[in-house]
Amino acid sequence: AALAGRGAGAAVVEYRQLGAVAVDGAAAARTGSRVRPWCGDVVGDGFVAMGNGLKDQGVLDAMAGAFTESAGEGLDERLVRALEAGRDAGGQHPPGGQHRTERSAAVVVYGADDWALLNLRVDLHEKAVDELRRVLTEYRPYIPYYRQRAANPPELPAQADFAARLAAESAG
Repeated sequence: AALAGRGAGAAVVEYRQLGAVAVDGAAAARTGSRVRPWCGDVVGDGFVAMGNGLKDQGVLDAMAGAFTESAGEGLDERLVRALEAGRDAGGQHPPGGQHRTERSAAVVVYGADDWALLNLRVDLHEKAVDELRRVLTEYRPYIPYYRQRAANPPELPAQADFAARLAAESAG
């Protein structure tokens, strides 16, 4: 009911997919009746997998499985694994058409604060999910730096000093 269309936006809600996951893990999704086929959603404990223009239900099942099977990992890793699994299960595939490579991919993670703990996006790339994996791998060591920058900027070392410390730690 919370994801049902209301007011002026109700006219376009049938062209949209909406999903929400609460802090306690409760999840809900809605796929509008006018969304490009194949479309759907899978709702599980603490996650929603959804997509449109997909090969079939197997894409979402693979995404949900990858997310669930990686329960011991950080949320960023679980999300990227879900994207990789969806891609590997056939990904975007319009009816009667050839497989489409993903052109955009993103991972955004919020915690209890007002700012995103992680906000990475790749657009206009022939292998966007692979590129997102590369960017996440490169960015991951800097997550503590950016968390401190948001929470306590006066105590933040210069980024060059932080990077030098990372390089020294990885070399040693």
